[in-house]
Amino acid sequence: MCDTIVMDRGLSMRHKFMSLNLPLFVNPIANTLGLTKYQLSTDSTAHKLVLDHIMKNYVFKCAVALMDVTLEAEAFKVGLKSDGVNLPKIVSYLDPNKVILPTSYPHRTRSYLETIEAIEDYKVIATITGPFTLTSLILGFTKTKELLKGNKTQLIRVVEIVYRYLTNYVNDLIKAGICGLFICEPIAGFLTSSECDRFSTKYINKIIDKSSKSIFTIYHNCAKTSPITNSLAKLKVDAYHFGEATNLENIINKLPESKMVMGNLSPLDDFLYSDDKHVKIATLRLLDRMKNYDNFQISFGCELPYETKINNIETYINLTK
Repeated sequence: MCDTIVMDRGLSMRHKFMSLNLPLFVNPIANTLGLTKYQLSTDSTAHKLVLDHIMKNYVFKCAVALMDVTLEAEAFKVGLKSDGVNLPKIVSYLDPNKVILPTSYPHRTRSYLETIEAIEDYKVIATITGPFTLTSLILGFTKTKELLKGNKTQLIRVVEIVYRYLTNYVNDLIKAGICGLFICEPIAGFLTSSECDRFSTKYINKIIDKSSKSIFTIYHNCAKTSPITNSLAKLKVDAYHFGEATNLENIINKLPESKMVMGNLSPLDDFLYSDDKHVKIATLRLLDRMKNYDNFQISFGCELPYETKINNIETYINLTK
């Protein structure tokens, strides 16, 4: 277990977890430095510059690298379109029969790995796309739903290929020097609990089983989670990270109390579209609601938008450091 993130497992619950306040604001910092989202995704020097800035100017135990759900999809040769400023968008999907295991990494993935490799002074958590979400990005959500209803065997074939790719990628991230994984699986929120067992939880657990036990793993879902709570409880991750669509008080008692539950201030309502007074009220309100849960860690519900005001972020940091 990454010793900068979690304390000895033998300690009491109240003192078991060190504070793990995640700096999920790579994009706003890039904005202040005059860098585009596209530069973060394509230029390892720019990506590292932003992470260096966060770790130099704010007190966090680790950095969290860029969240980009199109990154892994690109390796499967989906159709992408970019304006050279924002992250690419997927504009065309693959036929399920034509999905094959990638044999190499595209430039943006190599850049991501190079960013991790270049960092020596602090720990980094990498973000990856979860197996079912990545499958849905490759096939398109409409096709994925169609296979769920009519051809689960074909869907499993694609998820198996995606799982193999992610396993290889995670192990390369570990070799590059990460201390943790932030696994983004929001599209699993559209499954039933049994479907989540079959197409998501099973494969996340297999990825974890095949990776180094020294990394800290966080499951992230910023979509709805109530239909899949029973499945989420079976995950082998160290922590859960939820967005505003999840009622934390409802879900925290249904998950293993030995695991951290994180979330879930709204990136839009509480940060992008608000001022520092609102940030203070929302932060203190959530802390008060969750004060009786020893395994709770307040967090942004997801990566903050590019245009988020730095003053709002610093107000939050000062309240939660």
